[in-house]
Amino acid sequence: MNTGFNISELRFLVVDDLPNICTLFSSILHDFGWKNVSVSTSGEKALALLKEKDFDFVLLDINMEGMDGLDVLDQINSLPILFPPHVIMITADASRDSLNKALQKGAADFIVKPFQPAVLQMKIKKIFAESKMQNTSRLMR
Repeated sequence: MNTGFNISELRFLVVDDLPNICTLFSSILHDFGWKNVSVSTSGEKALALLKEKDFDFVLLDINMEGMDGLDVLDQINSLPILFPPHVIMITADASRDSLNKALQKGAADFIVKPFQPAVLQMKIKKIFAESKMQNTSRLMR
C-alpha cells in the first residue's frame, strides 16, 4: 500500500472475469482522477500482478469463473506484502452470507452491482482517509 498521502496517486487493480466490467470500473476510476489502474480477468492473473507490483486498492468480483473472489482474497491475505492492498468486493449477489464471508476474510468494503459511481468514490476516499490516520498514528509512536 502507498505510504504517501496523495490520493491521486493511488494504484488500483480491477479483477473481474468480464472484460466489459473491468473496462467500466477502469473508466470510472479514470473519471475520478485515478490514472494508475490495472485490470485482470482472472484470479490467477491478479495474483501474479500482485506479486509483481504494489497496489493500494483491489476491486475484486466475488463470482468469477475458476478461482472466485473469496479464494483470491484468501491468497491476497497470504502474500508476503508489507502494506497489503485494501480489497473492495464487487458483487451482483447481495446475499448476507457472501458479503459477511468477504468482510470476515478482511475485505475493506463491498459494492453491489448495479451501483452509483459516486458510492465507489466515497468508499475509496473513506478507506484511504482511515488508512492515512492509522499510518500517521503508527508513525507518531
